[in-house]
Amino acid sequence: MVNRKILLCVTVITMLTLSAGVAWADEVTSAINYQGRLADSTGGPLSGTYTMTFRLYEAATGGTALDTDIQDVVVTDGLFNTKIDFDQSYFDGRALWLGVKVGADSEMTPRQEFRSVPYALSLVPGAKIMGAAQWNLNVETTHASGRALRGEASAASGTNYGVVGVSRSPDGYGGYFYNDEGDIGVYGSGGKYAGYFDGKVYVSDNVGIGTTSPGETLDVNGSIDWTNMKWDPGENIELRGAGEHSFDFADGDGNDRWSVYDPTHGHILVVKNNDSVGIGTTNPNHNLHVLGPGVTSWASSGWQAEFGESGKGRVVIHEFQISRFYDQPT
Repeated sequence: MVNRKILLCVTVITMLTLSAGVAWADEVTSAINYQGRLADSTGGPLSGTYTMTFRLYEAATGGTALDTDIQDVVVTDGLFNTKIDFDQSYFDGRALWLGVKVGADSEMTPRQEFRSVPYALSLVPGAKIMGAAQWNLNVETTHASGRALRGEASAASGTNYGVVGVSRSPDGYGGYFYNDEGDIGVYGSGGKYAGYFDGKVYVSDNVGIGTTSPGETLDVNGSIDWTNMKWDPGENIELRGAGEHSFDFADGDGNDRWSVYDPTHGHILVVKNNDSVGIGTTNPNHNLHVLGPGVTSWASSGWQAEFGESGKGRVVIHEFQISRFYDQPT
């Protein structure tokens, strides 16, 4: 076995745009730049091409390697430079160590701990970027289908959030989104809700449901299902139909009806699906059925009038014909 030793310098290259106006011609690689000096057991520099095995650990000793990268490295007078390509998902803020093996030799000891470049400390999970600048962090992409900022809550359970925005000013906004070159400022999508709002919602322009060009304050292209709808006193109610059937009332039990109630939820007017209208009754059995101190109803076949109160005697007039009227002599 040939004993070798490496005097090394490991530089983790973290590309971070710290100011506006910096542009990269090519996509930044995730590889780690690795430089060192390879010498024999007496300290003499070595030259040639050597197979180096690099292993990534999360412990200073022992344990199983998280990832491995093998490179054929050219060494000149002991000096060499190469790049190590580990899976970058392991660089999530945990402590990591690098193990190096040259050729058939055993892995060198001790392992080298990865240490952060000072500015890269701001990328450690839980780190805060704070300051009084108007923009503490400006993220921009010029890709046609790019995402300038992407947040992901990867836990498969619990109430977690991909992105959280908070404002402590009474006039501020927790999130401010706009599109000054197109049509859509915010796009939401979800398996249950595209958007969930715990509080009042203010919209300064028309709202469209089922339409992308609402012409009214609320423009709904489709059916509406509501349990209770209220209008402010003094406001007008306008319902318009596109054809002959301006209104269509239906329920699931076959007893379709439309009712008008008083403030105590008492029936004022009932329209049933048997061509009958009831005033003072919830079960009209004539075209117009009126119940009150004077009981009156009209039937579809001929004319019928009933006067008086039910159970107290009444006069019923069925079909009759008037041919002439005469003045009463004085």
